[in-house]
Amino acid sequence: MKSVIEILKNKRTQIIAQLKEGNDPEKYLTDKLELDKAIEWLEKVDDLKLSKVSEYDFVKLPDMKTGYSDYRIMDDCEVDHRDMWIEVELSEKISVGDLVIVDKK
Repeated sequence: MKSVIEILKNKRTQIIAQLKEGNDPEKYLTDKLELDKAIEWLEKVDDLKLSKVSEYDFVKLPDMKTGYSDYRIMDDCEVDHRDMWIEVELSEKISVGDLVIVDKK
């Protein structure tokens, strides 16, 4: 993945040079912004050590029409008694519209 990211960064450097020369600024600015986004996503995928996209489902959390509230992820400890469940501690709250990546393994 790192080699692909490096190729994109080199392409971004070329685009920045074109922008500095004043060549078709609208096109090159759009291209640079798209490359920035692609690089950012690929770096995140690399950091998380995700492999083939077919091994994951991307689930967008639905609006349950309950008013404003947050989702909680629970470890059910393989028991049906909810008082024995343990909440997974997250650094951020998750809510409607957030994405959860589910490993299919």
